[in-house]
Amino acid sequence: MLKWTPFTEKTPSSPSPLIDSIRRHFHTALATVERGYSDHTLLELSRALINLLTLLHSKNPNQVKERENQRIERVMDAMRRDLEDPKTLPYYAKQSGFSVSRFSEIFKKHCGVSPMTYYTEMRIQRACELLDKTDLQIGEIAQRIGFEDSLYFSRLFRKHAGMPPSAYRKLGIG
Repeated sequence: MLKWTPFTEKTPSSPSPLIDSIRRHFHTALATVERGYSDHTLLELSRALINLLTLLHSKNPNQVKERENQRIERVMDAMRRDLEDPKTLPYYAKQSGFSVSRFSEIFKKHCGVSPMTYYTEMRIQRACELLDKTDLQIGEIAQRIGFEDSLYFSRLFRKHAGMPPSAYRKLGIG
């Protein structure tokens, strides 16, 4: 993998425009590992590592694209902070400084999924953590991560996790 990066014995460090992005992806990977090894955290970890390797592969980064990516990554950080206080796609697009359509396009190129799919995956991952680490009722967990309808939450959880929240809790994966 190191051969795929711009690192050599003569240039053992990354080009400076990439440092903030590399640091952000590295911290995301570390934070993900600290949450355990459930399927959802491993999925997020693989996404962070792929993004990190992609950044390291960029020998001559395009300044405009890098600024776009930084804006998207700041929004991704905000999404992770907002898991218990959900926001809308237009809200995040505004935070990025892009129109909704441009934000969605750049986000999908950067992450491989749409912004709201990413956000939903993060919310479901947070639900998994709450199911693993608390005795909260499923309805309480749904409300904690911003779902007013616990039945909708359960259907969405099943869609993403492959099982209902109650079955996930019984497995004790985390």
